[in-house]
Amino acid sequence: MNAPHNTPPIPSLELKEMDGAMLAFELTREIGRIFEADKYAREFVISSAMVATHLHRHQTRLVRKKFPRVPYIEHPIRVTLRMIGWGERGFHLLAAGMLHDTFEDCAKEIVLLYAVDLKGGIRPLDDDRATARRWVAQACSSETAALVHQVTNPPAPVTYDEHLQELAAGGAANRDALVLKAADLVDNPGSLAHQHGHVPDSFIAAKVYKYYPNVVLVADALRAIAAVSSERDEAVEAAVVALDDVAANLKKLATYLNIELEV
Repeated sequence: MNAPHNTPPIPSLELKEMDGAMLAFELTREIGRIFEADKYAREFVISSAMVATHLHRHQTRLVRKKFPRVPYIEHPIRVTLRMIGWGERGFHLLAAGMLHDTFEDCAKEIVLLYAVDLKGGIRPLDDDRATARRWVAQACSSETAALVHQVTNPPAPVTYDEHLQELAAGGAANRDALVLKAADLVDNPGSLAHQHGHVPDSFIAAKVYKYYPNVVLVADALRAIAAVSSERDEAVEAAVVALDDVAANLKKLATYLNIELEV
């Protein structure tokens, strides 16, 4: 009888410590685990991840510790993994996590690569974002497309703050979009501690000032949803805890940088 094979130890790393390859393996493993018995959901999220990876293939993000530039796709993967870690199992929402920046950053790419050649035809509209949304609705699902649209920063004159205030004001009706935005906020301002000391303090200060009130806003909106829910929502509760941690870290950075925060 052959001896059983032992599973090699898996390093315990924060998501921010993982490079793109390790994040991709982690996402594949987690999707396979939570959707082991649901092939459709598993393939839906993985296919969305592959599309997002291709769309963001030329994009990078600013320094993270010793890495001067990192592939942009690391951010959507971490956002999706955070929601999984919170207990979120809605596959339309997890797919939206992977695609959440594509309308804002990749709309023209979607039109060029996909929309004009989609079987059944989507006639490109004057607005690339509108065409991108129609394509995602047809190629993925209307639920995923609607969620990506909800968390996409609108063009001027609507400001980032106004956009989040409107999202928060929707309350329980915007539950999924708020969970997705929470994961996005945990990852974006949550990066500042990793960037501090590697970029100018003025950059960190501007981001702290921008993000802090919105972290508090989304946390409070999710707290209100949890308070009136008839059943416990573990993902919402976990998102609130994560946002509160980010807010506390931003306050520490603000104190160090001698800036006054507003809520």
